[in-house]
Amino acid sequence: MPIFPLPLVMVPGELMPLHIFEERYRKMLRDVGAGDGFFGLSYFEPSNDLLEAPAAGSVGCVAELRESELMPDGRSNILTLGIVRYRLIDLIDAGEPYLVGDLEFLKTNQKAKMRSNRSPTRFLRCSNGWQKPRSN
Repeated sequence: MPIFPLPLVMVPGELMPLHIFEERYRKMLRDVGAGDGFFGLSYFEPSNDLLEAPAAGSVGCVAELRESELMPDGRSNILTLGIVRYRLIDLIDAGEPYLVGDLEFLKTNQKAKMRSNRSPTRFLRCSNGWQKPRSN
């Protein structure tokens, strides 16, 4: 699943507007829009460390692309909805300029009602393609 690292936290059921301006994330947005409309939003605070991505084991939230406004200069304003939390198992070299992760989806709190037209259970059923098979 495409991963968008940002210094903020998204939770299931939360609407979040985002401004996409970097070329690699413009590409990610085009790919997400042409695909199933989902990407991962992972908390990541850039620092002077060599690490340029969220660490394995970090927790993020799957975001559903709800609305997108393309600006004349190629930037976009988007509205996303948090769907389900995940743990980043590892980053995958998918040949894309943006990050792609192997994810483990976490159980949802049933008290939190989703405003998405896709239930968390339906999302988890259709997301199996993002998880590589585990060997025992």
